[in-house]
Amino acid sequence: MKRFTLLPAVLLGLTLATFPASAAKSPELYEVEIVVFQTKLAYLEGDELWARDVVDTKLPGIAKAIAAKNIPAIDSPLWKAAGTLETDADYDVLVHKRWLQPADAASEAQWVYLKNARTDPLQLEGTVRFYQSRFLHVEVELLLREDGGREPTTAGTTDAGPKVYRISEQRRIRSRRINYFDHPKFGALVWVAPVDKK
Repeated sequence: MKRFTLLPAVLLGLTLATFPASAAKSPELYEVEIVVFQTKLAYLEGDELWARDVVDTKLPGIAKAIAAKNIPAIDSPLWKAAGTLETDADYDVLVHKRWLQPADAASEAQWVYLKNARTDPLQLEGTVRFYQSRFLHVEVELLLREDGGREPTTAGTTDAGPKVYRISEQRRIRSRRINYFDHPKFGALVWVAPVDKK
């Protein structure tokens, strides 16, 4: 029961200061932070396959996506959450990035490319887009490839290809609030906040 309540507790502890985003008066420059983590709790899968065999592995915006110019995340809004997840055996942080970017319109918003640095069989790759229309929005496209070895197919043969899981979601968000994108195999925490003008 302790493991089951860890993630909600992390989210609750970091969402105490919530402020609605104002499209009309919002600053140009925003801080964007994302933590992508693996979930090792097998019982969360239930009886569903949860897109183990993802056919479309194309990532939107990948051709023009840029790597995040990472700002050190020490003492950042998601630093404590990432540390809590990393020290728990049921979770494993795959990517933790933080950068600055303007809140452009959707047609001009830049895709940001994410990839974990692992050399083991677990590979994460994705693109993230933050933009502003009337409200603030985040679009998350993440692929988790898990090379678990050969599995039997319906024909009785084996398949050496990786199992692929996907999070594909576009959501209206509020600034200074934890936004959680979930999947039984992995998840993402996203924090967006205006940069204070001095």
